[in-house]
Amino acid sequence: MKLMTFKISESLLEEMDKISKEHHFSNRTEFIRNAIREKIERCKTVNYISKHKPKIKKKKEIIDYTG
Repeated sequence: MKLMTFKISESLLEEMDKISKEHHFSNRTEFIRNAIREKIERCKTVNYISKHKPKIKKKKEIIDYTG
C-alpha cells in the first residue's frame, strides 16, 4: 500500500468522524478507503451509463396554424 498525506478542513473532518461513528467504521482510514471505493464505482457506473444509453431523437414539434 502507498501512503497518502493530505489536508482536510476541520468541519469536514468533524462531519467524517460523526458519520464514521454512526456507521461503525473502526477508524478514519477505513472510512476514507470506503469513500474512495464508492466514488470510483459511482464514476464507473456513470461512465458506463453515458456510453450505453440509447440515443433519443427529438421529434420536431408541429405547430398547427390553421386554428
